[in-house]
Amino acid sequence: HSDGDVIIHAIIDAILGALGEKSIGELFPDTDERYKNIESTVLLSKVAEIINEKNAKVVNIDCVVIAQQPRLVSFIPLMRDKLSKVLGVRSELLNIKAKTHEGIGELGRGEAISCYSIVVLKEKW
Repeated sequence: HSDGDVIIHAIIDAILGALGEKSIGELFPDTDERYKNIESTVLLSKVAEIINEKNAKVVNIDCVVIAQQPRLVSFIPLMRDKLSKVLGVRSELLNIKAKTHEGIGELGRGEAISCYSIVVLKEKW
């Protein structure tokens, strides 16, 4: 329903999980017209507000994106910079790795993209 940025969506779900919040689909339902075609960075900024409301801060975000095409490695610095600005954290706290699926299955045929993310948060002092 949104722009479908798989990396940001994985990060959002990981953050929400770490905070004990609802999933991205529950928080931003695709049945709500407010979220139709919304940029994922807008959703991420709303999640950044939740982090602050919960008196937490990002310690580390680690993502692995699996895509046969497009080749993403050259875009990683730009992605890290953009994500760090939206979340208000240093880009060194964000790690994104791009992998292929070696031609195997839907991912390997370029029919799908997958992303896994883990997030470490801690309470602010």
